[in-house]
Amino acid sequence: MKTHFLYWKTLVVGLFVVASVGAQTPDVQTGNPYTSIADWNTTYNAGAYNEVIFSNTSASEGSREGCDVSSSKSTTIQLNSSDTQWLDVNVPSGGSSTFDRVVFMVVGNSSSTTGWDHQVWASESVPFDVSSAKKIDFHFYGYKSGFCTPIDLTMPTGTKSIRIYRRVKSTDNGDGTYTLGSGDNTGSGQTMNFHYFDVYLITGPKIIDFSVAGITADIIDHSAKTIHVTVPFAQDITSLLPTFTLAVGTSFVDPLDETTAKNFTSPVTYKVTDGNKTFDYIVTVDKIPADTNCNIKTLIIDGQVGNTEFKSKAVSGGALDSIIVTMPYSSYPYTALKPVMTTESALVSGISPDTSLVQNFSSPILYTVTAEDITKTKTYAVKVLRAAASTEKELLYFSLLPGKETVVFNKDTIRVTVALSEKTNLTSIVPDSIRISDLATISPLKTAALDFQDAANPVQYTVTSEGGSDSIYTIKLYYDDLAPVLTSSKPAVDGSDTLFSLAGVMKFGFNELIKKNETGTYNITITGGTMPATIGTVTVVDSLLKFNFSGLESLTEYTVTIPVGMFIDLYGNPSPEVKATFKTADAVLHEADLDYHTAMDADNFEVPAFISPATAYVASADVKASSKYQYGAYVLAPGDTLTITTDYVGQVTVNAIFYALGAGRSYTIGNSASFYTGMLQVYDNNGAYFSNTITTTTSPSDIYITNLSTSVGNLYIPFISIVKGSTPLNESCEE
Repeated sequence: MKTHFLYWKTLVVGLFVVASVGAQTPDVQTGNPYTSIADWNTTYNAGAYNEVIFSNTSASEGSREGCDVSSSKSTTIQLNSSDTQWLDVNVPSGGSSTFDRVVFMVVGNSSSTTGWDHQVWASESVPFDVSSAKKIDFHFYGYKSGFCTPIDLTMPTGTKSIRIYRRVKSTDNGDGTYTLGSGDNTGSGQTMNFHYFDVYLITGPKIIDFSVAGITADIIDHSAKTIHVTVPFAQDITSLLPTFTLAVGTSFVDPLDETTAKNFTSPVTYKVTDGNKTFDYIVTVDKIPADTNCNIKTLIIDGQVGNTEFKSKAVSGGALDSIIVTMPYSSYPYTALKPVMTTESALVSGISPDTSLVQNFSSPILYTVTAEDITKTKTYAVKVLRAAASTEKELLYFSLLPGKETVVFNKDTIRVTVALSEKTNLTSIVPDSIRISDLATISPLKTAALDFQDAANPVQYTVTSEGGSDSIYTIKLYYDDLAPVLTSSKPAVDGSDTLFSLAGVMKFGFNELIKKNETGTYNITITGGTMPATIGTVTVVDSLLKFNFSGLESLTEYTVTIPVGMFIDLYGNPSPEVKATFKTADAVLHEADLDYHTAMDADNFEVPAFISPATAYVASADVKASSKYQYGAYVLAPGDTLTITTDYVGQVTVNAIFYALGAGRSYTIGNSASFYTGMLQVYDNNGAYFSNTITTTTSPSDIYITNLSTSVGNLYIPFISIVKGSTPLNESCEE
């Protein structure tokens, strides 16, 4: 193995020969041809180095004594244990092709006050390099505490990596073997721990970044010392001042180079130095080839009809490509139009004539686009055509007093009905809204105040199409002073309802649209019986008003009263007073009424008197979520009971549908003599069907349905049937 040895002796106490455990020990030779010593303080400490490969610091040793490396870039590496260690460091770009030399600053430490010899050697060898690339191995030992030594080494061509060793003291046994040392600081077994390794790659002067006209160089080749920048074709390069970023320690040989604009029509040379070397960087600025695209991409004219049409001369048969824009019929002649256009390339030199100018398009205008390269042009013939005249002439919408009128269109007659009280307000009024066909005109104008109250001389509007044809519309006013008329009621106003439900829905219909009168306070009342009835929220849908009621007593006469003026029609005419007298049904299901069964439609179900309490029925229960209809249901909370009273003596079958919002609801159906117990094991959105046959022995007799659950939740019953004998559910009702 060929080894080059480099030796310094600072405070000579002794020469120690060391061996590498687990690796070959290089021969000690003198005269390393690659080594030269430089003054750290005057050269490297002044910032002439360019890049730190790595740095190793042991925090416990404090600062480097006498070595200012505060501005260095570093990567921390630990190399201070009691065994032989090494560290491989790759050299960027393969050694001297990029870097001139490598500088080591090494600080060792021992507790000896007398100092130690230190030795460094470099070996051209490849013992640990599987790629057979060249390597330089540096071995250090024997440093005095705080001693700082820079080593400047010119690297061989092709060097790929550097290996740094840290070794313990050893003894040469004289037979080719070595023994690791041991003992105190004064014996031959002294060990050395190295706490700092800073390795710097020295590259010489360097231009790191370069830009001109705001454009960064696309190539900076430090080996060839060339810089290349590509700028747009239109960029003037005869006088440009570049922006530079120089490596630490690098400066211009001529300081004026940094502040003087240059002519880059040919390559420009910049000289830089680091005080040791001077390099010439040659800068070349090239222009992007000129764009030859001169096509128009879009062209529009404000108010045009439809899309712009592009036609090539091959299609149109003309001498030029053409662009066709259609303008409204009514805006003719087209003597002052300004097109807005874009080109496929944003780099065109220009468009002639200037697109910012208004043009007379009575005949085609020729627009010429010049490409960026100036030599290529393209001319378009821009034509403006007149659209066909529209024949539409309809009055589409008319409103005079919104919210206080009804408007009916009948061909060319528009019937407007308002309250008689509004007549005096119509002598001079502007209609609230008028809408006519697109491109048509109307006379009188929409904004004209006209006299609409004179029915003998109705207002007429003339709608004129774009093509000139007319339609005449007559506005006829009608005055309504008639009160809404009751057309249906439940209960009937003639007193014919003698078996009315104890709870349910009352409904009253009128001959026209109605709404609540907001100008006063009105209340619907139900009188009769010993207990006050409960009336729910009154709702109005078109011409129908309805409300829920409950709390009535069986076999009792009641009167429901709707006060006069509680509702009004669209013209403000008040509704008349409505009174309906009725008698409630018996609270017993008579034998003559069997068989009984019903689904509880929330809008139409009448709560029967023989099922109590009536308040258990909830019209908005809506538990059958899969149905498109809303269903009401009897709702039984845990422990609640529903009672069915009948005068029939004998065998009856009670059928019911149960819902629950969860499992575990148990119930009974029966009387004091017999009952059936069931349970909803799982939640079923379609409901569970149950049936039980019961024998009644007295008249009247009560049948009970009870929610036996103590806490788990409600039972919902939207269907009940009671039939004579033992009749299964599927025979007593239909789904």
